Amino acid sequence: MKRILLLLILITTCIFAGDTLRFAWMSDTHTSGESGQRDLARAVRDINSRADLDFVIISGDLTDYDFPGHIARAKELLDSLNLNYLAIPGNHEYKWTYSGGEEYLRVFGYDRFNKKIDDVRFIGFHQGPLLRMGDGFVAPKDVQWLREQIKAAPEDEKIIVITHYPIDKSVRNYRDILKILRTRNVQAILHGHHHHNAVANYGGIPGILGRSTLARNDAGGYNIVTLTEDSLIVQEKVTGGELKAPWHSMALRDERKSDYEPIEPADYSVNEKYPQVEPLWMTELHSLIAGGPAVTYSRVIVGLNNGDVVALKRRNGKELWRFHTNGPVLGTPVIEGSVVIVASADSCVYGIHLRKGKSLWKVKGDMPFVSSAAVRDGNAYIGGSDGKIRCINISEGTVNWTCDRVEQYIEATPAVTREHVIVGAWDRHLYALDRFTGRLDWKWAGPMAGVLYSPAVCQPVVSNGVVFIVAPDRVMTALDEKTGEVIWRTAEHMVRESIGISEDKTRVYARTMQDSVVCMDATAREPVTLWKTFGGFGYDIGMAPPVEKDGVLFYPTQRGEVHAMDPLTGKILWKHRLSTALVNPVFPRTDDDLVVTTMDGKVARVIVK
Repeated sequence: MKRILLLLILITTCIFAGDTLRFAWMSDTHTSGESGQRDLARAVRDINSRADLDFVIISGDLTDYDFPGHIARAKELLDSLNLNYLAIPGNHEYKWTYSGGEEYLRVFGYDRFNKKIDDVRFIGFHQGPLLRMGDGFVAPKDVQWLREQIKAAPEDEKIIVITHYPIDKSVRNYRDILKILRTRNVQAILHGHHHHNAVANYGGIPGILGRSTLARNDAGGYNIVTLTEDSLIVQEKVTGGELKAPWHSMALRDERKSDYEPIEPADYSVNEKYPQVEPLWMTELHSLIAGGPAVTYSRVIVGLNNGDVVALKRRNGKELWRFHTNGPVLGTPVIEGSVVIVASADSCVYGIHLRKGKSLWKVKGDMPFVSSAAVRDGNAYIGGSDGKIRCINISEGTVNWTCDRVEQYIEATPAVTREHVIVGAWDRHLYALDRFTGRLDWKWAGPMAGVLYSPAVCQPVVSNGVVFIVAPDRVMTALDEKTGEVIWRTAEHMVRESIGISEDKTRVYARTMQDSVVCMDATAREPVTLWKTFGGFGYDIGMAPPVEKDGVLFYPTQRGEVHAMDPLTGKILWKHRLSTALVNPVFPRTDDDLVVTTMDGKVARVIVK
């Protein structure tokens, strides 16, 4: 007992010794709801009441989602701090984003930082994932930025890194990040995401997890971090209450550590098991790709996060032209005749000449587009973040009709049938519009109340008057196309947002969250499972759908693989890994020739010998 008291006295003496740097560290404030706003406001008042702090750091998830006005409201609360602060976005601002991740940058003016305070450098960056449900991912442009910032830092300079996710397997390219960080004197990685205080180890770099400001079993709280000449000390501060004894302390190093733990390399051994599968070519576009490719006999069209639309030769992957928009292109382009239809977060839908790469027309929306169009009979149908669904004449670039009955932004690609345009939104509802007039015929919402259960990501599939969807409620639902009434629902397979349909419309496929693909009978009036196959891809919450072509079923995974199966039996035919990053929706032209894009900027044409 005496030894513990002596240790506490020693630590307290260090904390309040003269030459220190002390900051408040908040995380996971989640201010989209009233309780989050209240808890952050109380934490800000608590911080303002203290005279011993130098600045404030916030490690992500300031809001629950990037809906219009939510990020601005979080900044308004933070701006009432009496101290300077540095904040990064978390997965909630980048996954549920009407702006394609642009709103945070617009409101705060930055989404990463490199700030030297006294003798310590603080580097913060975000890890997405942008729009796509899945593991975290540091975009190529941010990896390059981090590499440059770290390289420019003196080797003996003490660095504290701020992220939202940990730097471990929950971030798809964590290996790349650790390799960069381990070249300099990184003392620790401070992050949130898990809402509690804990200590971790990321390849030899100490990790410190910080609590949420939200009041759960207490009044809410945050952490106070003290840096002395040779120590880092963390204490929890209960909002409006006590400053607890230090729960973590560590020595600071003067030089870069040399005994880092080895980083396990990514496992590409699956490619050796199926040597008949190989990329005919692979092109690196050095920008995050969040959508799949559009493919013709001679062209591959891809949209990039940097705002470019790129055309490659299908034969060899060489670039043919590049068209620039003024915002991220996050959906999948679609081709109708000689026109490429693509939407941008600059609030425009573009018609681009397939061969020349020149603008043919532009339709301006009221807010960003983060979605993809569907085409039928010379028209393109697309939903926007302004809550409007538009029917655009592809040859003229004119708007035939607009439906403004949607209450929140639209991310998904519509399903277009002979009679309807069917699409979900982040307002809990699935909408069915008359294809010729845009009149709202019906809308449907599942029984789960929260907007995060919305059927807003998957493109519905339709067979013989039945609409099939899978949503974050982990239920597959079959609805009557004419009325929107439920025919059946099943929670048997823990599906999420990835769904596809067979070429003959008799089978519905869904990739589950738990390492399997399930096939359901699309002709039955009750849920009938035809087969279920475990794929060995692990836990997966990506949204890219299974797609059948010429008697082969293809589906991508968030771990960088494409799998092929027999659609009648579920037998695995082959697997191939292209990357460690999430694979977007794939485009098979035949059963042995497909084009694939990955979130880390790769485009590949994969062939089966």
